[in-house]
Amino acid sequence: IIINPNNNYYDIEEKTVLNKLTAEQLGKIAATFVNKVKAEGYQTGIYSNKSNFETFLTDSQFSQWNKWVAQYNSLSCTYKGTYQIWQPIQEQSMG
Repeated sequence: IIINPNNNYYDIEEKTVLNKLTAEQLGKIAATFVNKVKAEGYQTGIYSNKSNFETFLTDSQFSQWNKWVAQYNSLSCTYKGTYQIWQPIQEQSMG
């Protein structure tokens, strides 16, 4: 989980989890987090890398949440979906 006072992103990157669950199951897990955080009055979204968004995080629920896309070593973000934050380097902080 990535937390700052304005944005709380659920980090979904663990390959052992991604490989065992369906897109629908991942969507349900993410919905639990997103709904709880929103109920507390905070902005929220999902953090992962471009490949995971395209391969695993494909349930329709993911299209309704803010996305923070990590894609390193690229001059631009080539993720075709809607996203709010692109992270072009491995270390980044929101302040």
